[in-house]
Amino acid sequence: MDSLKVARMPKYRYYIYGGTFFPVSETTLRIDGKFVGTSINVENDFKLKGKGVSFRTEALAQLSPRSAVSLTYFSVFRHGESVLDRDFTYGDSTLNAGARLSSYFNIRFMGATYRYSVFYDKNWNVGFTTGIRVLNLDVGATLDRNNGSVYSNSLSVFIPVLLIGIHGSAYITPRLLGRYSFEYFGLTVQGINGKVIDNRLTLEYYLLKNFSLGCSFTNIKYMVTDFPVNSRFDGDVGYSVTGFALYLGARF
Repeated sequence: MDSLKVARMPKYRYYIYGGTFFPVSETTLRIDGKFVGTSINVENDFKLKGKGVSFRTEALAQLSPRSAVSLTYFSVFRHGESVLDRDFTYGDSTLNAGARLSSYFNIRFMGATYRYSVFYDKNWNVGFTTGIRVLNLDVGATLDRNNGSVYSNSLSVFIPVLLIGIHGSAYITPRLLGRYSFEYFGLTVQGINGKVIDNRLTLEYYLLKNFSLGCSFTNIKYMVTDFPVNSRFDGDVGYSVTGFALYLGARF
């Protein structure tokens, strides 16, 4: 019951992190008519590498002893060259087997989260979260057909998803801080069905009083169906990213 007493403001109220993210991605994409379409595995069909390097940054502010807000951003930019081994239908066009394809697939991931600690102690806390994730999907392809003609198209869309979850953090030792969060939610807005699973574990060791070296493991699954590409076509996208990050942190 001590954790339900009036809590004092933590000694450190602001945390800032920045580092390198090493993600492995898998993406499925369909952009076509509402009931028929060609499903594309971007990494395999377009020869985009699932591995990459990204910069990831996060900031956390403690608003009260039990509540905090955090902001997260990372991006993954990839491009590939391939020769199509089967036909693909994309909107009104068909991409025929044997054609040479140059493509890019860029992801920007932005998140804002509010955390409330139901149980609170000076060295640990456990509670609930709510927030929003926004996935910016930027896709483009240029196709050199066998007959010498060139086809080019691109798509850029922002896909927001709301979520709720749980979080916890604890000082395992006076210098070693661990954090964990698991967030999930599904929602339908104006016919767009979306859900996200965001699972993250971090460990940070304070080499100095206010500066740390940390690592984190992240697994995110982002699934959205029936989002409007244009007045005639809808699309589906499934995106997952799993990886480790190494970062520097500061608290004050």
